[in-house]
Amino acid sequence: MKLTHPLLATTLALTLAACGQPSAVTPDAAPTAPVAATPAETDSYLVGFRQPLSAQNLGAQELAAQAAVQAQAITAAGGVISSQWADISAAAVRLSPAALTKLRANPNVEYIEQEAVHRAQGRPSGTSDARPASALAAQGLGAQALYAPSGEFTWGDNALRVPALRAAGYTGASTTRVAVCVLDTGIDGNHPEFQRKLTGFKNFVTTEANRNDPYALNDVDGHGTHVAGTVFAQYGAGTGAAGRLGGMDAAGVGGVATGANLFVGRVLGDTGSGSSSGIINGVNWCVAQLKSQGGTQDRVVVSMSLGGSKSQTEQRAYTAAYNKGALIIAATGNDGAAVSYPAAYTQVAGVAAVDSNLAKADFSNFGTQVDLSGPGVAVLSPVPSGRAPPRAPRAAA
Repeated sequence: MKLTHPLLATTLALTLAACGQPSAVTPDAAPTAPVAATPAETDSYLVGFRQPLSAQNLGAQELAAQAAVQAQAITAAGGVISSQWADISAAAVRLSPAALTKLRANPNVEYIEQEAVHRAQGRPSGTSDARPASALAAQGLGAQALYAPSGEFTWGDNALRVPALRAAGYTGASTTRVAVCVLDTGIDGNHPEFQRKLTGFKNFVTTEANRNDPYALNDVDGHGTHVAGTVFAQYGAGTGAAGRLGGMDAAGVGGVATGANLFVGRVLGDTGSGSSSGIINGVNWCVAQLKSQGGTQDRVVVSMSLGGSKSQTEQRAYTAAYNKGALIIAATGNDGAAVSYPAAYTQVAGVAAVDSNLAKADFSNFGTQVDLSGPGVAVLSPVPSGRAPPRAPRAAA
């Protein structure tokens, strides 16, 4: 898929690396107390039905009829459907052991897999990890940083040539409507850096109450606000919060695409984790913003800084989203291991992290599924107003 401004698209994709090892721009208000998340259920499964080669050509009525037959098979086995996706012939269901056995015996069922849990990559605030940030540091060597912060531009902004892109008009604001859809822990919509310019929001975590308003209690974890700020923090909007690096303006930090239309889907809960089904529903909501799917946006970039295990259902979902015209990008992970999912899926762009010397961050996951690398060490971005002091880093799942 091609965007109107390819440089802008690449810059947006590279912002995912910023979730590697961020530093906070911390506010001064009173901290918000975390709320405990409901433990994940152990009897939640994803069911995939066999897809005939002709399925991709089915019309809406035929898809609905096929979905009805599949739903009947699930309920006949004793299952309870929590989400169903007609276009990929799959569903999220609750199954007892007896229902699981019955459904597995259905010849139209291709697979049944345990529903995965995904977690936010990196952490929303803090200074540096105890481990070295790069290969240079690991060898006891040093080098003059190639990129440094200046004004409201972080070192990552400067590495991505954001000042030059902004001067040339590449901000996401144009006659072509470009949407960035961040799927994460939510957003502090009242943060001054966002100037209440959020275009759309939807909560997909059903286990926590009162999280449906981005301008009320919403992002308890803080990770989503940090990611959204990397993309969308407005220039000249900061309040002089603590945590800036030398050379930075008191106004705060600026994002890489401040003119884009920002959508936020809350798919991860208060502790930074979420289910496959909630994430798939969030991806589908992002894709639905495309004009070709009945929405208002010409282009949609889906941004996910989250990771977990592999899922056949998720692969189907991301393939369908890509085929509908969405650019899907995901962080590769921060535990120095193999590339995590969804970044490792086919048709998802995986983004790894480098430091200001452009050396690989030692915590970042690298492998053949890495498509791009970008700033991911000591990245400054907004955190929710009233955020508590920095916590320990959280590795990818």
